[in-house]
Amino acid sequence: MSQQLEFFAAKSWLFLEMQTDLEETKAAEIAKMQDTLHEMQLEVDEANSLLIKEREAARKAIEEAPPVIKETPVLVQDTEKINSLAAEVEQLKVGIGSKIIYLCRLTSIFLIKGCCNFLFQA
Repeated sequence: MSQQLEFFAAKSWLFLEMQTDLEETKAAEIAKMQDTLHEMQLEVDEANSLLIKEREAARKAIEEAPPVIKETPVLVQDTEKINSLAAEVEQLKVGIGSKIIYLCRLTSIFLIKGCCNFLFQA
């Protein structure tokens, strides 16, 4: 029985030693992770600081920029001439259209007369 007691005591001691090592390793890993987290937080803070500076610089540049030049329509000095030419073009379009219609009618008439003459000559 004393052998069993020594065996269980040694096993218990080994278990406690392993548990202590595990807790120390765990604590070391947690410390490393906290250091890494702290470094990452510093990087985020630095990035945010740069972003704020860039935003302020952009805002300042916009405020100091010269005003935008707006386009204004330029009036042509010969507006009357342009308007009269445009009206003349429209009249020519109407005239050409009516002449085309007149030529189509004449062609129809000549075709009808030609057919009638051909029919009556035979």
